[in-house]
Amino acid sequence: MIKKINTKLVKLVKYYSLINHNLIYENEAINRYKSNKNLSIKSPKGKELQELKSAISNIKNCNLKENSTNIVFSDGNPNAKIMLIGEGPGANEDLEGIPFIGKTGELLDKMLLSINLDRDNVYITNVVNFRPPENRSPTEEEINRYLPYLIKHIEIINPKILILLGSTALNAILGNEKIISEARGKWIEKKIGKCNTSIIASFHPAFLMRQPDQKKLSWNDLKMIRKKIIDLVLRLKNNMLVAGVDEVGRGCLAGPVVSAAVILNDKIDLSSIKDSKKINFTQRLKIADYIKENSCFAIGMASVEEIFKINILQASLLSMSRAIEKLRKKPDQILIDGIFAPKGLKNFKTIIKGDEKIKCISAASIIAKTYRDLLMIKLSEKFSNYLWEKNFGYGTKAHLEGLKKYGITSHHRKGFKPIHNMLLRQS
Repeated sequence: MIKKINTKLVKLVKYYSLINHNLIYENEAINRYKSNKNLSIKSPKGKELQELKSAISNIKNCNLKENSTNIVFSDGNPNAKIMLIGEGPGANEDLEGIPFIGKTGELLDKMLLSINLDRDNVYITNVVNFRPPENRSPTEEEINRYLPYLIKHIEIINPKILILLGSTALNAILGNEKIISEARGKWIEKKIGKCNTSIIASFHPAFLMRQPDQKKLSWNDLKMIRKKIIDLVLRLKNNMLVAGVDEVGRGCLAGPVVSAAVILNDKIDLSSIKDSKKINFTQRLKIADYIKENSCFAIGMASVEEIFKINILQASLLSMSRAIEKLRKKPDQILIDGIFAPKGLKNFKTIIKGDEKIKCISAASIIAKTYRDLLMIKLSEKFSNYLWEKNFGYGTKAHLEGLKKYGITSHHRKGFKPIHNMLLRQS
């Protein structure tokens, strides 16, 4: 016997489920727009920002202003190192006076959260600060009218990273002939007014809502931003200090293994800092001097005796540990080139090919390399038969010929195969 289903009851249950009948409602409306209206007052930049806002508010003969309800100036933290620029206010933003709210704002917040950011550690504004009618894009004339205010806005915030969301922001800052689909996902170093910054363009959240299949490209951009944050050693919340660590000389037949730990200063120019293996000797010396003047750094070494006693890997880790311990400032996070880290280390991350990807690790590789090279040049004055001033202890043809002709020195690594084989033959 088939039991008859009461369809009215089923519909009633679905209805109550749909309206969330079990929720407890409060007398006050929920504030869905978590703005930071008072942050500018607490910031040293507050006076300049208020003056800029007043200047934009008092703009004359502007159709955008005349047809808008509110000026939409900014949101977020004026002290942030990351600045986002959108197109212009929509209907919701115009009513609330806050950029990026409603569905578009919710998506932006989710995007930021995916790389551990929120409106407490970014600063947000638009190319134009009043709503274009019917949510159209600002005209070229309107963009040019507001561009001096936007440049002044960027100068005041002075961000390390500038994120341009959408074609309007891209063209306003970088020029009219850029296509967002081609320009996105690329870093550009540019001076805007008095501000030197790293710029990346990405899709506007509103576009992503219309074209959700493009979110995968946007995610790639977000990952690039997160890497750049680490590269630039941005101090987002807790004045975080990040140290890069790298070693040199693991494959040498002579001399110690040397490591460096480097905490870069905020204002250092990163353009010349890259993997030490990709820079010639003369350039490396100049860049090393510049890094030393603009960083907290320390050197750690493990001797040839220690290399023989505990093996080259453990000696390398020992030199890293010594460099980290010697730092005058205690790092909050340590980024290490490769896959191995010293035992007992906290708050660290190993990064394969980190010397190519992360600037503070690249700086450490340069400091360690120049220190060791100069050390081997000094040793070559006493042991000139091995051409260490040229090969720095690596097993080149000239070095091996020197070994055969003149024998082993106290600076050679007895556990390494060519040296070990010579010792066996001698015994």
